[in-house]
Amino acid sequence: MTPLDLPPPPPSPKREREQEQERKREGTQGPTRTQERERGQGREQEQKQKREQKVPLFVIDASALLAAFLPEEEWEAEADALLDAYQEGKLQLVAPTLLPYEILNSLYLAVRGKAGRPPRIGEAEAYEAWGYFIGLGIPLLNVVEGVEAEAEAKGEGVAIRVLERAFRHRWRSIYDLAYLAWAERLNTKLITADPALVREKAFRKWVHPLWEPLSL
Repeated sequence: MTPLDLPPPPPSPKREREQEQERKREGTQGPTRTQERERGQGREQEQKQKREQKVPLFVIDASALLAAFLPEEEWEAEADALLDAYQEGKLQLVAPTLLPYEILNSLYLAVRGKAGRPPRIGEAEAYEAWGYFIGLGIPLLNVVEGVEAEAEAKGEGVAIRVLERAFRHRWRSIYDLAYLAWAERLNTKLITADPALVREKAFRKWVHPLWEPLSL
């Protein structure tokens, strides 16, 4: 998460009077308080844009996050390191709006047990993992709001790309392709621990395996 970028505080009335007296003594007409504030805000905005340009953006899916949430996951160390970097502001993570429901479903299955397997975690651990996920504050991307809604109406949006890929590749799930389509839309990579997505040659341009280091 990146810190809030606040504009610089305005000068105190005392300091403002002192500056005015100094300008009069020098026989010059300096910038007004409003002009000084606008210049300061402009500099802050430029600095903010530079910082944002330096912080890489990635799409992340449930498989990559669950590697940090569930016990005995193969790529747990890599997932932990990724989330540490995210919380330190070294990278940005986003995901489609279906992510929370996939996390919830996976936590439920981990408690219930899946395909005859014993439970992996207890209910208390599921609630704890969910609270941690919420605390990450990963921004969620919606295809039915704002600019994306307009694009969908024109047949040019992310959802259309998802359907096109599903029909072309006869893929197992629309959900996987939603993450992939957002990576394409944002011209970035999808961080995933899903072997099927990693193996698919047609998706390699947009996929980054969780177990491979990131260039930050």
